[in-house]
Amino acid sequence: GDTIKATIPDTLSYGTGYKMRVVSDSPRVVSFDDGQTYTIFPQYTPTIKSASVTQTDTATGQITVKWQPWPDSAGIAFGRLYTKGPGDTAFRVLKDSLSRQDSSYVQNSLNTKTQTYQYYLVTVDSCGFDSDSAAIHRTVNLTFKVGQLLHDLSWTPYEGWPVKNYLVQRKQGGTYQTLDSLSAKDTTLRKAPQPCNSTINYRIKAIDSNGQFSYSDTAANEA
Repeated sequence: GDTIKATIPDTLSYGTGYKMRVVSDSPRVVSFDDGQTYTIFPQYTPTIKSASVTQTDTATGQITVKWQPWPDSAGIAFGRLYTKGPGDTAFRVLKDSLSRQDSSYVQNSLNTKTQTYQYYLVTVDSCGFDSDSAAIHRTVNLTFKVGQLLHDLSWTPYEGWPVKNYLVQRKQGGTYQTLDSLSAKDTTLRKAPQPCNSTINYRIKAIDSNGQFSYSDTAANEA
């Protein structure tokens, strides 16, 4: 039979039903089949929620990547998570064959104390086609220097979503407490005066306007 190419308007929303039919312009055709109903499934782009340091170390550090699970109706076969770290010249596959039930992945054996890591996620449909990639997320790395009763903090900006604020947190009584809230443009802070002869632990918490957040590594020093 003949093949007819049809264009579906890209303004139709996800999951919209539509019908197709072929009608002859011959006057001898007095009736026609109304056609079969199809459902539109536009290409799904996965969304990473955050990439966050969950353990600080030069060799046994951990980063947890979280994402929004994709809908069951999206026609997705599996997901694929990519990463790029120190020494990588390009992104590489970190975890393949992620299922719809997966919503996070922990990468181990990292140098989270002095390095940052990047991540992005794609989905693969039942025909083997990759989706567009989600935004690339990059972790925050904190540097903590001391002077005479002085603490100098600086950190790399979080990448992946627009940062609303950076929260500077210090460990007190076994838990981290927020000391300062800074704008997305601020990546340095000087705290003075500070106690001497005591070890202080800091970390940075990046947050967005939707409540997503990412922790930096923890940094300890003694003034």
